[in-house]
Amino acid sequence: DEIRQWDATHTGPWDAAIRGSWALRAAVRGAMFDEIHTLNGEAVSTILWDMEKFYDNIDMLLLTQKAIEVEYPLLVFTLGLQMHFAPRALKAHECNAYALLPTNGIIAGCVQSNYLARVMLFSIMQRQWELNNGPTNTYLRTFVDDIRHSEAGEPNEVLTAIVDKADTLFNDLTDANCVISPKSTLLASN
Repeated sequence: DEIRQWDATHTGPWDAAIRGSWALRAAVRGAMFDEIHTLNGEAVSTILWDMEKFYDNIDMLLLTQKAIEVEYPLLVFTLGLQMHFAPRALKAHECNAYALLPTNGIIAGCVQSNYLARVMLFSIMQRQWELNNGPTNTYLRTFVDDIRHSEAGEPNEVLTAIVDKADTLFNDLTDANCVISPKSTLLASN
């Protein structure tokens, strides 16, 4: 219940990974932005950002700092950390072994993991959202660790806007120890 209350007050306008949403909806909305502006004769550039092994690379100290910053329910958070830092046992056929204790990363199957991913990216995306002013139309959406950033308008303005904002986003993501995947790509209408 505490997580749902937090979720209701900490969903950014860029966040598509929320209750009742799905990845296809986010993809269709982004494609519509591109198509509508292209049909209106505007230049469109889109960067599809992806983080490599995002859950595995989350820095737990930084995640804790960000959880405090965005007022994530700390009792629930600390209970969840116990699971993410718990000893692991590996089993292959009849062989069992203990793995090293985890020091970073979150478990993909944990109920809190999508929330924790949003905690990790919230301030980064909020800063990016605040850059959405100027002569271009901007579309910014996240679906967990997949980020779509589109700019539409006059060609030179689009180029300047997407490069400047991409530079800021790249620096913020790498400062948070996110690893940008080579699957990330840039699309442009001209």
